[in-house]
Amino acid sequence: MKNEGKAKMIADQCRPCTNDFYSGFYQGALIALNAESKYFNKTGIELIAQERKEQIEKHGWSIEHDKDYSNGQLIQAAEFCREQAYNSTTGCKTEACKWPDGWIKHFENKVRSKDFVSQLIVAGAFYMAENDRLESTKYQSIIDLVANQIDKFNGF
Repeated sequence: MKNEGKAKMIADQCRPCTNDFYSGFYQGALIALNAESKYFNKTGIELIAQERKEQIEKHGWSIEHDKDYSNGQLIQAAEFCREQAYNSTTGCKTEACKWPDGWIKHFENKVRSKDFVSQLIVAGAFYMAENDRLESTKYQSIIDLVANQIDKFNGF
């Protein structure tokens, strides 16, 4: 397969201490590389901003709408998405983070069905939404971390 070398390079760059995680990350990278290459011309922060824009324009998640989520639901959704990305790459079945109570199950299932890069992009957009809600940059360092994980995958 043409993407095996790039998948190994990506997994090597992100290689943690355990071989199980490495193997899962390699497989996840290979699957995503062989999928539609919609990420490869944009940086992680551009992809996160694009997803946030889509949340607002397509799904109606305006800043006014987000103000209703003052009990940590946006952060909970972001952490759920990040955990799903981790689980996608490792095959881990443990879920410490739950989808926010009362939120539409369809969106939870949609996140679960995404590849790990898309899960990271959505996570970053939820952190961005929380920053918008708070009118602050409280979560900017986490957004940058998620963007950097995406950039590593994209070879930036």
